[in-house]
Amino acid sequence: LALHLAAYPILDHTSAYAGLTTQMNFLGSLCLITYVFIRAARSSLATPSTEWVPPKVVYLLPLILLVLSQARGALIAIIVGELASRAWRPLSARAVSVWVLPLLVTSMLAISYGYTLLGDFDWFQGLQDQVFALTGQNIYSGRNLAWPIVFQMIGEQPWLGYGAGARPNLFLVDENLDVSWSAHSLYLTILIQIGVVGLAALLWLFARLWVAARPRRHDPLVRTAASFFLGVCVYQTFECQLTQNNLDAGVYLWVMPAMMLAGSSPWRARDQGAA
Repeated sequence: LALHLAAYPILDHTSAYAGLTTQMNFLGSLCLITYVFIRAARSSLATPSTEWVPPKVVYLLPLILLVLSQARGALIAIIVGELASRAWRPLSARAVSVWVLPLLVTSMLAISYGYTLLGDFDWFQGLQDQVFALTGQNIYSGRNLAWPIVFQMIGEQPWLGYGAGARPNLFLVDENLDVSWSAHSLYLTILIQIGVVGLAALLWLFARLWVAARPRRHDPLVRTAASFFLGVCVYQTFECQLTQNNLDAGVYLWVMPAMMLAGSSPWRARDQGAA
């Protein structure tokens, strides 16, 4: 990350900064997983007097790059992860934890649908102007064009979708538009490709990872990885990285559930007992 930041003055950064990579979202995912590694190291090292613990100033490196890259989704993931970490005790309670991921994904789908309706409100343009003045980016980023088509597709064939590779441009009315739009959402992409059945399978996978990590939910490594995995689930409302599109960036994001499982493994418990 230091090399990406050092290259900032000499590389083209007239818009979103991609660093030494070719894509800002790749740099955003790299910053996200680096932030999680730093966070996990600070929270899980049991003997800071004998182990190297990253100083707090190191947190600034991925955060500065996230601002420069304008990778808002990764920044949202960090914010959600920090909030989840602070609310970890109620989120990991037995009566609540089983509902966390289904409710989160359902809420994200509702937000996605609400996002398509923002332009209908009189106050939206004023909010759009303020956001653009502060960040240089629009609230709408093209998803306002694709998502209404996506929801139409889902409504017409909800259960099994249209097959692998289905995209919103299948339903474009204007035949003169030669585009290959992505849904830019993991959940909406799965719904149009393999329907509710496919989304249920994804949620089952997430739930299995969550249940596997729960027995050692108070372990600092598990708590950190699981909290930021919730952030990744929110992030995937606006990107499709875990299964396709930007899978090169998604590989980094899969490290978080891997950390959850590693932290809950019997080998880690045995090593901590020996220490």
